[in-house]
Parts: sequence; structure tokens; C-alpha cells
Amino acid sequence: MRLNLRLSSGIGDLARIACLLHFSDLAPKGPIPAKAPSGYNKCYFVSSKLAPKSRGIVIDFPPLFPYNFLFEQRKFFKTVYFSQTVKTEFYHLDLPDWCGGLDLTEMMRATAEIDPNEFQLLRDYIEKNCGIYLSEEKMYLVCTRLTSLMVESDCTSFAELYHKAVSDTSLNLRDKIVEAITTNETLWFRDESPFVILEEELLRKYTREIASGKRSKIKIWCAACSTGQEPYSIAMTVREFARKEGTLKPEQVEILGTDISSTVLYLAKAGRYDSLAISRGLPEDLKKRYFESDGKVWVIKNEIKKMVAYHKLNLQGNFFHLENQDIVFCRNVLIYFSNEFKKDILRRIARVIKPNGYLFLGASESIFNFTLEYQMLKHTMGLYYKRM
Repeated sequence: MRLNLRLSSGIGDLARIACLLHFSDLAPKGPIPAKAPSGYNKCYFVSSKLAPKSRGIVIDFPPLFPYNFLFEQRKFFKTVYFSQTVKTEFYHLDLPDWCGGLDLTEMMRATAEIDPNEFQLLRDYIEKNCGIYLSEEKMYLVCTRLTSLMVESDCTSFAELYHKAVSDTSLNLRDKIVEAITTNETLWFRDESPFVILEEELLRKYTREIASGKRSKIKIWCAACSTGQEPYSIAMTVREFARKEGTLKPEQVEILGTDISSTVLYLAKAGRYDSLAISRGLPEDLKKRYFESDGKVWVIKNEIKKMVAYHKLNLQGNFFHLENQDIVFCRNVLIYFSNEFKKDILRRIARVIKPNGYLFLGASESIFNFTLEYQMLKHTMGLYYKRM
């Protein structure tokens, strides 16, 4: 693929070019925005250098470049998900005249060094603004994910990046730091058991209540929904139940997906997934039934897409307006928080779940030692929790 872009702002935009190139395949059809959305800086690349004759830049992608590009994690270069080699490709991009003599190779290096004091500043800042707690072993993660943002912000150190973020009254830099540091690992029907329980137990129960006139709808909140695989998996589960049972109408189920990241919400709303993302956990029969091929990507059909509404939400903030939820999926989120914040978030989630409503956590997460407001329930496929 070849794409020529005329950059409208500083050198920092170059840190997002790799993501822009791949993003163009997944974005809704139409003109590519002149400037990348916040957060498209999570990628590795081996080198980048000027092509003097054309005033352009050539980016050399590494052999196992993560094709779903948004989710830079070190393990991506070691796991089976990237066992299929992506050929190294070169892209040429137009640059403004003033870039003609700059050596970008050093500016675009993979990581910068961080000292313990800088790490402490940024760790506390990140926890304060999004709840994510980073232990000392995660120092490399701050380096890896914030280096390009440091360059983009014209900072020469992580301490300078921190002080600039603190003094930024627009909060744009804060949002970029949060976007860069969050982990957006997701897949279809993750862990399987919540969706089996949803279909076999909860949808049956609530359908009976609708039939008897006790309720008119089912409300489901998917917190930290990332690029949409989980809420769309919920929607497909509802559709499959309605198709098989014939007693529930999909429009009787309201599904809300929220996330702190504007970037992943943009992709979730688009509902477009490359071959790698579509292959992770999605049964073939559901892919045929609910997706359509569009070149290199798979597009979720409108009958599923229209079932899910998306909103930006920081779980540290007030979400009492989401009251009267019947079911909450808050899965693989608590693992990133401190114990105190886990207690706080579980307490506040309990306030928005109806009495006798249900909570699903990740397979490695538990309410043990954090709250007494839920009753643990066992199913042959796994555990879930009932609001007391």
C-alpha cells in the first residue's frame, strides 16, 4: 500500500504515520483526516529516514509489525498472534519544505531513557488521571509508550513531559498520555463463559420477565469496551438467542460500551476489523452471518452495530447517570488498578446495577477482599456475581 500525506503540523506527527497508513484500511470510507486522531502513536518501527530528492520520509516496518497497530506491547513480537510474517514495506510521504535537512532517525528512536524520579512523577500522574497503577517493573512500559509522545510534545525528557502535562489547561496532553499508556488487548467472546452464562441463564430469566410484564427491556453496560469486540460479542449473543428462541426481540436489549480512549471508541463505532482481529475468537458461522468482506477488512453488519451505543467514560469519574443496569461487564480492567481503587470501583458499580442484577469480571479477577455487595454464583462454565 502506498499513501502520500502532507503533514500540517510538527515533527511529532511522524510518530503516528505508521499507524495512519494501516488505519486507512480500517477507517470508514471517505477522506483520511488531515491529522491523526489522538493515540495513533503506539507502534514500533526499525528506522525512518529522509528521502532528500523527494522531501519525503521512508519508514521501514519491522518483519513482525503488528497489523492491528494500535496495540503496541512487547509480547506482540513473541506470541502466536504474529506468527504470520508481514513483509517489510516502505512508504513514501510528502513533507513540508522546512523538514528538508532534519535527521529524523535519532528523533524517532524506539525509546528514551527514564530515571526513577521521572518514573515516579509519571506513575503518580497516570494513576491520578485514569486509575492505572504501574509497579517499578513497568518502568519499561512508560519508556516504550511515551517516547514518541515526548518527541511530539517537543520535550527533551520525561520530566519535561510531566510538567507540560500538569500545566496544560486544555487537558489534551493528559488525554494523550492516558491513551498511550492504556492496554487495549481484546478479542471476540473472550473466555467464552460469560457469553454462555448470558445466553443460558440471564437472557432466559429476563425474557420470562418481559413476557410476564415485569420489565420492558434489558440494559447491559460494557465498561472498558476497547475496539468493540466485547459489546459486539454481547450483541451477537443476544441476536443468536432471539433467532433460536423467538421470544426476545433484539430491540428490547440496550447495550452501552464505554472506554477512556477516544481512539478505540472511534474504531469500535466504525466496526471494521482486519484479518488478524477478526480471527481472534470469532466463530466462523457468526462471521458469515454478521460480517461482510470489504477488501482487506471485515465490516460488522448494521443489525449488530445498531444494537450498541458508545460513549467516552473515565471510570474514575462519576457514572451514576448509568443507573439501573441489569448486567455489567467490567472484565480484565481491575487488574490494572490499585487495591483501593478496586474497592472504590466495585462499590460504585454496585450503585448502578439494579438489585439482583449481575456483574461479570475477568477470569483472573475477583471481588474477594474488596466488597461484600455481591454474591458469587457458580456456573459449569465459570463464575459471575449477583448484586445483593
